[in-house]
Amino acid sequence: MKRSTILQRRAGRVWEELPDDWEKTICSPPSQPLEPTTEERREYLTPVQVPIVVASITMGAFLLLLDSTIISTAIPQITSEFHSLKDVGWYGAAYQLSSAALQPLVGKLFTIFDIKFAYLTFFLIFQVGSVVCAVTTSSLILILGRIIAGMGVAGMFAGGMLIVSSCIKPESRALCTGIMMGWELNDIAPFAAADHHYVLGGQLGLVSGPLIGGVLTERLSWRWCFYINLPLGALIFGGTAFVKLPNPAPLRPLRDVLPTLHRDLDLVGFLLVAPAVSLLLVALEWGGTGEYAWDSPMLIGLFWSAAALAAAFAGWICYRGDDALIPPRLLKNRIVMACCGVTLAVMGASFVATYWLPIYFQTIKGDTPIWSGVHLLPNVIPSLIMSIVTGALMGKFGYYLPFAVAGGAVTALAGALLNTLTPSSTAVAWATFQAVLGIGRGLAAQTGWFALSHVVPPETLPVAVSLNIFFQYLVGSVLLTVAQVVFTTSFRAELPRRIPGVDVDAIIAAGASGVRTSAVPLDKLADVVGVYSTSVAKVFLLPAMMGVVLFVAALFSGWIDTRRKYEKWPGQVHAVEERDDEEDLTWSEKLDEVRSVYAADQPADNDSKAPSSSPPSHSDAAAAARAMDHTNAWQPSLDRRQSWSKEDQKHVLQMSSLDGAKTAPGFSEKQ
Repeated sequence: MKRSTILQRRAGRVWEELPDDWEKTICSPPSQPLEPTTEERREYLTPVQVPIVVASITMGAFLLLLDSTIISTAIPQITSEFHSLKDVGWYGAAYQLSSAALQPLVGKLFTIFDIKFAYLTFFLIFQVGSVVCAVTTSSLILILGRIIAGMGVAGMFAGGMLIVSSCIKPESRALCTGIMMGWELNDIAPFAAADHHYVLGGQLGLVSGPLIGGVLTERLSWRWCFYINLPLGALIFGGTAFVKLPNPAPLRPLRDVLPTLHRDLDLVGFLLVAPAVSLLLVALEWGGTGEYAWDSPMLIGLFWSAAALAAAFAGWICYRGDDALIPPRLLKNRIVMACCGVTLAVMGASFVATYWLPIYFQTIKGDTPIWSGVHLLPNVIPSLIMSIVTGALMGKFGYYLPFAVAGGAVTALAGALLNTLTPSSTAVAWATFQAVLGIGRGLAAQTGWFALSHVVPPETLPVAVSLNIFFQYLVGSVLLTVAQVVFTTSFRAELPRRIPGVDVDAIIAAGASGVRTSAVPLDKLADVVGVYSTSVAKVFLLPAMMGVVLFVAALFSGWIDTRRKYEKWPGQVHAVEERDDEEDLTWSEKLDEVRSVYAADQPADNDSKAPSSSPPSHSDAAAAARAMDHTNAWQPSLDRRQSWSKEDQKHVLQMSSLDGAKTAPGFSEKQ
């Protein structure tokens, strides 16, 4: 249906409903001042509340990081107590799996329920998981606790990003995002390796997690690695529970939500995508750790099952449309998908570098776990500083695309430089290469999140944020498995050429730390370390590739000045809908529309020209109908007067017919 036909129909309704005294009513001034625009109606945190809330959610993000890495130094005692060496990989994988599987549902929950209620609910779930891990009596219960904690993590991270994106004024949003991302750039990456010393997360959590875990395990008990979440969690709860957090968009009353909750959440879609993600990650976990061969019937079955469920989910969301768990319109939006591409590329490069740099330091350079953490500071510190600086600059100049493009170029360069590392590389070399990587990551890490908060309407923002995190989890998992395959393939091919007759499987099974202990004879150690170095260097090509992906994705993320107020959202995901039903507006609201348009057309010199008592012109009626059409179909997220562009006004005012509409007094039957 053409827009002009819709306008004609709506304008006709207006005239049909006009009361007998329409002339007097319309010609009088509006009874109330014009409503403020959507941006003006938005509530934001006060200057006093901002530092409290930002500190709380940043501490929450750091706590998630800490929880993902602190267990690494506790695993030896855990496996000794429960005799569960075979379960080591699941201590991290269970945490990751539940987070990724629940992520698509998180976005829907934040669109339906109060943002503070949802965030604190996920926070309490995380705390319950921590308590279960702390009081566990078996390895199975510990894994269950990690699953529960991971479910809480899914909502805490998405909720934290959503609070920054929707509750803080646009001019301060970039700086706050930079501060938060500076602490959590490699947010939740509890990916398990064959050697448990490298269950690493990133940034400050990467350094402090193993150190704090080692102290707690040695001085108290490994259980305190989980008990520590309780006092820190109390501070987070206090910083958010007693502050009113504005919601991104108006919420429906709870009594209206509950009867249709199962449809609003799209539980069918969730029951399709959650098993698909879980099966994929389980297959990657088993294949990456060597528990099953990649061509084994078990892994083939898992991959095909995941693909079948993913195909069913794709068909389901096409059928459900915009009510689906992941709206297809969001997936088709260029800017939104480019922002997701920027984030997943940054995080993918971070995951791989964070995981394999400690292996380089501990296995190839012979560092202890503590010193390997210290040697990662050239990577961490520039990233922290650049994240904050970039956030401040984006807030000042308004454009995020240049920083994302520069971050992609620098990240690609850093990956290429890391590829040149050898056992004889100097401290200046590996420190400089890491600093370049940190600068690239700091330049681009928050740009995707920052862009989404400015290009997506508030009511769609929670789903967009969760979609961004979902891709981040998925790509991070796949990249780490690819990195493991690249390393293993290179190591298996190169080592027999260097040392004929060597037992490659035994050396791989010894883990990275075992290479320098009893697994390799001293006279063969230099050759094995050299092969290790060559294989690890090939892995660092993946961050270089992610830098290229980041560069390309950034080019499509939109040249948008976030300081401006656009007449429609640059990442608009709402289509023009054909509505044949009656308007939801009351008669008084419709009348205010007509009055406001009529008043706008009156001469500015009110002293010399009094308001006319003649009927409003044909264009006035059409303009009023166009304004109401804008309200209900075109721009549901913006104030109708704000979104009524000059072009729209010109188009409507030039309309010359109202086919099918009741002719108003003073109009001829045919214009």
